[in-house]
Amino acid sequence: MSTPTLRCLRAALLSLLLIAGLTAPARAVLIYFGVSDVWQDLVTSPNDWTYVQQHADGFYVNFLMLNRAAANIGGVSQLTLSKSCALFSTHNAYIESDMRPVEATLASEQQYIEMLHAAGCKVEFSSLNFGWSAQRAYNLSHFDLQADEGRRLNFVQTGPWLLNGSVDAPSIRSRPGYNAQLRADILASDGVSTDNPLGYWAEDFLEFRGATVSLIQHAHHYGRSAVIVISPYGANMPLKVYNAATDLLSAGQQEVRYLESELAIPDIWAISQYATNLTPIPEQSGGLPTDTVSGLAFWLIQHVHDPDGWARLSLAEAGPPKGPTNLVLRNASKWLDVAPLLHLTVRRGSNYAVALLFEGRDVTAQASSPGGLALTGAYALYPGTRYRLAIALTRNGAPAGGAPVLQDGPPRSGAGAAAELTLAPNPGVPNEIHQSLIIPL
Repeated sequence: MSTPTLRCLRAALLSLLLIAGLTAPARAVLIYFGVSDVWQDLVTSPNDWTYVQQHADGFYVNFLMLNRAAANIGGVSQLTLSKSCALFSTHNAYIESDMRPVEATLASEQQYIEMLHAAGCKVEFSSLNFGWSAQRAYNLSHFDLQADEGRRLNFVQTGPWLLNGSVDAPSIRSRPGYNAQLRADILASDGVSTDNPLGYWAEDFLEFRGATVSLIQHAHHYGRSAVIVISPYGANMPLKVYNAATDLLSAGQQEVRYLESELAIPDIWAISQYATNLTPIPEQSGGLPTDTVSGLAFWLIQHVHDPDGWARLSLAEAGPPKGPTNLVLRNASKWLDVAPLLHLTVRRGSNYAVALLFEGRDVTAQASSPGGLALTGAYALYPGTRYRLAIALTRNGAPAGGAPVLQDGPPRSGAGAAAELTLAPNPGVPNEIHQSLIIPL
């Protein structure tokens, strides 16, 4: 495709995004990580996934793992659980349980909590798969609460392939009333968790992608939380569509990028390997993520938080006095893509008007909205990407504003009247401000 054609396409895409209103909810996303079938690999080779241990928000552990640990099956025991809890720097845990009596019961869930406490983990969240029960949810939320634990949030878990394309759609014939019951359970609980096998994602099996988006948006619309559990499981999809041995990292990245582009950003990303007998390690090779489940977690943590600050604003050439402030937003990384968030505010300035231009287009309304301007999808920052920005200030129709100051971190509290543009690394962490541009008024 020729360069002029690409420019036209990007301009058209930007127009569509701006019409839709590029905003994102203000909350801090968490990232949990766990492995079921090859759990022992994490414990026996802890040096192969140290970054995830240090920077993930906690340990995702499901009923399959806990049942095996309780029964000392397959080389897994309470000791395995204790070693795992010790490896995560936060010592936080998320329990995925199940409503099928053959898998879990209220009594076994109490045992799960006691096992995790004995292992040194705090239990922060839980979910119930294959149905939901207020009694079971209350038990998971309140049983054996420790001094450093608040009430644990509990979510109803479902599979997007069951929803006829949307949680708001009529139920499929084979599951009459399922969608209506799920909507009721989401309202009765703290939100929804979705089981997202990458095989179904890659195939878009039974409108899997749209249903996933609908679940996140539905939960947020009603003030509930949403959890996306990404699994490398192929779900018996054709290997030409998805092969867990070779496509895990790329498929997981595509799912994250797609949901960000739809502004369907969960409150918790969980990466959980089950029904897939692949080694989960190492997480990286030469600083680059590997095609493993810990490699996907390594990439996701960096994609969300951009800890090295690859996405950076810089002042461009100066314009005329009191003219627009010209900026360049660039991703200096050679491997990491990011989806930063821009937010524009005017603090204690009366009769001032501010305009933000992004590649020559007015994005003031989006950037100054509560959610800010999220650069996702076609406008995410891939390695080497550069965008031109300009901020124009006027007062009573005349150019205004003092000399701009670009600094690391958030604006200082208590400062005087100013126009401020802040840069966060991702719409999932809107308060994690990496840079601020301040123009005194």
